[in-house]
Amino acid sequence: MGKIICTGLGPGDPELISVRSDRLIRAARHVAYFRKAGRAGQARCIVEGMLAPDVTEYPMEYPVTTELPFDSPQYKQVLAVFYDAWATRLARLAATEDVIVLCEGDPLFYGSFMHLQPDCRVGLRLK
Repeated sequence: MGKIICTGLGPGDPELISVRSDRLIRAARHVAYFRKAGRAGQARCIVEGMLAPDVTEYPMEYPVTTELPFDSPQYKQVLAVFYDAWATRLARLAATEDVIVLCEGDPLFYGSFMHLQPDCRVGLRLK
């Protein structure tokens, strides 16, 4: 049985990643990270050169970024579906393997990782 492990990448300087995160990232077999469609993703750029050659990458591409007003019901619905789908996909993978989720900054303080947590996704649900 595996785990989903989020590594916060601090302010973005690879030299400031914690020793534990560095060790987890270098040993990872499965790495997921958020990104805008067509972009590398800031978290992924931070760990460039640290990943094993045979790592499997899971770029989680946001379905919207600035195309819709962030406070619109449609924006909230689209992101809720996105986060639910990725939470399910990562949980399935973690049934057998560890998955490292790269998150720039603090994963739970304005970080996207918090939306993969079931208790935190409630704010994205429509009433």
